[in-house]
Amino acid sequence: MTNKPRESSTQTVEDTIQTYQVDQDFSFIKKAIVDANLLVKANKVDAAVEKWQAIANIVEGNNEKLAEHAWENLGNLLYKQERTEEALYAYNNAIRLNSKNAETHVHRGKVKNILELYEDAIEDCNEAINLNTSTTFVKAAAYTTRGVAKFGLGDYVGAFADHDAALRLDPKCADAFFNIGIAKMKQGEDECAIAEFDKAIDICPDMAEAYHYRGYVKFFLGQLKAAVSDYDQAIRLAPWQGASYTNRGLVKYALGRREAAFADYEEAIRVDPTFAHGYTYRAEMKIRQNRDAEARADLETALKLARAADDEIHQTYVETSIKELDESEENNS
Repeated sequence: MTNKPRESSTQTVEDTIQTYQVDQDFSFIKKAIVDANLLVKANKVDAAVEKWQAIANIVEGNNEKLAEHAWENLGNLLYKQERTEEALYAYNNAIRLNSKNAETHVHRGKVKNILELYEDAIEDCNEAINLNTSTTFVKAAAYTTRGVAKFGLGDYVGAFADHDAALRLDPKCADAFFNIGIAKMKQGEDECAIAEFDKAIDICPDMAEAYHYRGYVKFFLGQLKAAVSDYDQAIRLAPWQGASYTNRGLVKYALGRREAAFADYEEAIRVDPTFAHGYTYRAEMKIRQNRDAEARADLETALKLARAADDEIHQTYVETSIKELDESEENNS
């Protein structure tokens, strides 16, 4: 079951609702839309989410086209923040109001891929490809998104075929190059993966995830300073991504920059308190500083979060760390 986006409790949004209900001044809604876009540009994403949700709730039933637009914009913001369940709810509403919007089907397909609803994602992509309203660029995005779903289902031949189809339609489809890079990375073809990420970044210099994963591959290739530079770019473009901070911290630690690494782990926790890895890596540094009690608290938090996220790999890692800490304390007692 999907979650509704968090309800707004700010006075600004309440004022918006009350003003519209009192005078029905549609120009006020237009101003709210301008305000929402300005909030996005100012990187005040939470406030923008609240604004778009208020607009969607207000106009639905009076102006379905504008309501669809508001739900889609809300979904896009939530997707960027990785609030996937809420994004899915928003896209569902947009499609409920207009099932012929191919781009929204692609967006919903991307969210379903994250949620590992691969068969459902393929259905959305097929719909987008077959709709008469679909542009060449949207069809290319649909093929890449369907390719990701096929990767998830283990259909590698079909996945690469879909990405080839996307690049035939749009030779500058950054998502296609990025997805191929991810596939190459998972297959251990690190140099090929970097080449694909390079292409994605050349086309779309603001693609934070391409910098993130290029940094990840460079780290394992021993290109540490270059990896830090890529993570710097990823964080500049998506400062809410806890994983980029923890990964950059690991690289800095490998470079001997331990205080800077610790600061990155703390920043990861600040921007995303639900991301287990930040607590885990901070705990490991605290153990090295003989701050065992604080480290245990971090590891217990990390274990709770890993379980909540169904991250079995990290859960096992944390459990092993707790066991090693127990054994160390017993040996020193």
